[in-house]
Amino acid sequence: MTAIGGSMIGIVPATATLTLPSGPAFYELADGSTPLMLSTKLTGGNDTDPDLADEAGLIEEAVGREFTVVSYNVENLFDQDDDERNAHYGDYRLTPNAAGKTSNYGELVTLDGQQMTWTDVKIAGIRRALLGIDAAGPEIIGLTEIESKLALEGQFNNLRDLGYQTVQFSEWSADMTPTAIGMGVISKFPMLAWSVIKVATPTPAPVQPADSEAARPILRVTLDVHGQPLVVYVNHWKSKGGPESARIEYARALQADIDALLTENAKADYIVLGDMNSDYNENVIIEPFHNDSDGMTGLNDIIKAQGDELKVLRNESPALKYNLHYELDRSARKTAWHQGFNWSTLDNMVIGAGLYDQQGITYVDNSFQPSHYLLPRLSFLFKADGTTNRWRQRVSGNVTRHELGGFSDHGPIFARFRVAAVQSPGTIMLFKPGRPDATDQ
Repeated sequence: MTAIGGSMIGIVPATATLTLPSGPAFYELADGSTPLMLSTKLTGGNDTDPDLADEAGLIEEAVGREFTVVSYNVENLFDQDDDERNAHYGDYRLTPNAAGKTSNYGELVTLDGQQMTWTDVKIAGIRRALLGIDAAGPEIIGLTEIESKLALEGQFNNLRDLGYQTVQFSEWSADMTPTAIGMGVISKFPMLAWSVIKVATPTPAPVQPADSEAARPILRVTLDVHGQPLVVYVNHWKSKGGPESARIEYARALQADIDALLTENAKADYIVLGDMNSDYNENVIIEPFHNDSDGMTGLNDIIKAQGDELKVLRNESPALKYNLHYELDRSARKTAWHQGFNWSTLDNMVIGAGLYDQQGITYVDNSFQPSHYLLPRLSFLFKADGTTNRWRQRVSGNVTRHELGGFSDHGPIFARFRVAAVQSPGTIMLFKPGRPDATDQ
């Protein structure tokens, strides 16, 4: 008798016999888990031995509880209060800012026969997108471009009927300069801990303009996923309006925290997600205007997100990570569309070696998916030409008027993970391991 998932070593003698039930050994429950159906006829070779199936805990034991992780840049979820830290966002002002910019964001609007605020319209659109990914609501949601704790809590309250219990905004610590927008996590799993990682604002090279805004922090949330800790890093790195040196500062701060995490537990489970404002192959396509770092990039060279999945599975170097965009054909690697710049992969989901063993939490192979117009439940996020159906505004002089019908300039990205019921140090099997391709050369 060989071990099943490694859990029966030392329990089952060589003379044991296992009788499987007729029909399939697996079936799927409504919650997405897959119990393993084993007969209780597991004996040690004689009638006096105990029922070893019960002792091994193998009676209708869930093989794995799967869950969905989403990363979504929602394009500015603002609350209904003006805040001087983002007064330069005149297109979301309820009252004129110092430059006289204002908007209709504070006015009521009618959607589906109901009168509501523009904040409520935005929240309703985000909910619709999330339910398009998972009709029951994805279990872990990382959101970027969230103005405030109040705005994030509004989104959370809109989702509470689906079983969500955790909400955390990237609140600034006392030694941080508050930024115009932040990020957040909403989850069905309880939160064990959270913190924000401070990011240095770099001194730009002489040819680059000075950055007047402090760097956004990185939000780190540790969740209890069916008894297993999972660290989620939500990122919103400096925009492409700034040089690569700024994004390198985000990468350095992130990598330092990951190094500390892996020092405590070399096989810790973590997911890096968010809008990094970096393409998956940024070190290849970096524009001269951005390149104030001799070709070095934050995503590829500092946190070492790359496309050789087997190197990460084998844990050839703890620093190596796998960018899930490599699960896809080159043509499918699209997350954001902007006029004049076309498609990019600014949004990324990156994982380390800990998610390739069968201890704690495990990545579900080939489950990564960016949203696109061919997915029926998410097609509303895109226009007829397949580009993103972004939030709609019309500007006249100093006044911005928000309009119904749009959502975000980014599409959500998502992937599946599981907690294996039978924990094992062995690695998972990969059907089609990701590999670097010509776009990396």
